[in-house]
Amino acid sequence: MRFIYYIVSSFVVIFVSMLFFPNESQADTRELFEVGETLLNVRSEPSDQAEIIGKLQAGDQLVAFEEKYGWIKTFYDGKEAWVAGHYLHNIGQVSEAKETEEEKIKVVTKNTHIRSGPSSSYSSIGTLPAGKSYRLIETKGEWHQIEVNNGQNGWIAS
Repeated sequence: MRFIYYIVSSFVVIFVSMLFFPNESQADTRELFEVGETLLNVRSEPSDQAEIIGKLQAGDQLVAFEEKYGWIKTFYDGKEAWVAGHYLHNIGQVSEAKETEEEKIKVVTKNTHIRSGPSSSYSSIGTLPAGKSYRLIETKGEWHQIEVNNGQNGWIAS
């Protein structure tokens, strides 16, 4: 009888813990991570069985928008994507730019595609290196229109 009581009480404790302490969170502030592995799969869903939609290399940086069961949600090639969090190193928070006369956008990932419009369905007109800042012209949803070179404009995923 004592054994059954132990099993039932253990089950209740585990169940209540799952209700009050879910293993999922929305980030209030966007955190910046760096890839620590040589090659990291980027997946369509937070699962190691999900489709691989790309790869990141050691040193690449990404912005986390959500964490779910150890998986980090980010954007890859303009689409929602997931990477395994245990291969990433947290390197700080992305600071929100204060509104000034000329707002700038800093590119944080290598080879960021510049698109002709605010969606990954638009053609790529080039890529940008990580670390450079560009003048923000307009924002539409998750896309920023920036001034790339000498008045030429393009769109990048936020």
